[in-house]
This record gives sequence, structure tokens and C-alpha cells, in this order.
Amino acid sequence: LQTAPRLPVVILSGDLDERLATVALQSGAQDYLLKGHVSEIALRRALRYAIERQELSDRLAASVDELERQRASVITLNQLKNDLIAVLAHDIKGPLTSIIGFAELLEEGFLDADAGAGAARTIRSNAQRLATLANDVLALSRVEHGELEIADERVDLVDVVRNVIALHAQERAVNFVAEAEHAYVRGDAERLKQVFDNVLRNAIKYSPGGAAVDVRIAARGDS
Repeated sequence: LQTAPRLPVVILSGDLDERLATVALQSGAQDYLLKGHVSEIALRRALRYAIERQELSDRLAASVDELERQRASVITLNQLKNDLIAVLAHDIKGPLTSIIGFAELLEEGFLDADAGAGAARTIRSNAQRLATLANDVLALSRVEHGELEIADERVDLVDVVRNVIALHAQERAVNFVAEAEHAYVRGDAERLKQVFDNVLRNAIKYSPGGAAVDVRIAARGDS
């Protein structure tokens, strides 16, 4: 049984000791038969039942393993969701603070025309940032429900990246270099915008000392 634990075992013995039979069954044997007391039909039946019970046991064990894997996956997904909610809460707080602060300055008349125009641009930029975060949340919800549809269209990455950079113009200087006038790919423009927005936000967040961020679209042969 230790050598081949998944092999169904039927013991055929001349020993009438019930204790020995009990130990054998508790150790994993499927059946315990006595020599001279079992017919050919009974032996075949015992072997067939032993095989069926072992197959059932294997299926149950596989089901338990699968349930454990699914449970671990659910726990991981829940943790990721909690982490994402924490990140979103932090990311939402920044734009809201800017919007409220500049709106109060405009309302109280503390800004002249030029400063007021700058404040309006900041408010618009941060409002767009909040809209992007809202789209991220909606996209996550659609993914969870299997409803997210990915478009397959011709997209110019130069335009996508340039538009994303414009959303962050008030946060950090960004040096953008495109080695090609256009960089067309097949994909979903909105999803690609989310990807590059996340990349740029991370670059801004983790670039030390307010350093400018460099963004380059490079040409490699036909790619």
C-alpha cells in the first residue's frame, strides 16, 4: 500500500484472524477474503468493487484538491481587490483635493485672470483623472462578470500616448519622443489608454525629486 497507494488491493488470506482483517482494511485494503471461502464469482465481484471504490476515492481526492486550489485563488483575488480598493482610494483623494482647493480659490475671487485659467485647467485635468479611475473600476467590474469586451481596431499609439501625457501635464514635466510619426497596432484604444496611463502614473509616482519623466516610442525594424 505504501509502494503503490493508488493501486486497489484485495487481500486473499488463509488467516481467520478478524483483528488482522480489520488492520488490513484500515491500512487501505479494499477487501479481505478467506481462501477456500470465496467463489470465482465472488472474487471477481470483490475485485470489480475494489477498482470502483478506488476510482471513486481518486475522484473525490481530485475534487478536494481542485476545491482547495479554487479556495486559494478566491483568497488571492479578494486580497488583490482589497489592495486595489486601497490604491483607488488614495488615487481619488489627490485629484479631489486639487479640485476642491482650486474651486474654492476661484469661488472666493483670490485668483486673477491668468491664475484663474490655470486653476480651471488643473480642475479639468483632475476631473479627467477621476473619470479615468471610474473607467478602471467599471472595467474591473466587467472583468469579474465576464462582460468586458476588447475591441480589435487600428490604433495609433503615438496619439494614445500623447493624449495620456496631456492628462498629467499639471503633475510633472514629461519628455516625449516618438521615432515614428505614427505607430499603428491592432487593439482597444480605451484599454491601451488605461495601460499607458498606469505606466505613466507609476513613473511619476516613483521618479525621485520631481524629475522629468522620459517617454519614448522606439522603432525596431518593422515594429
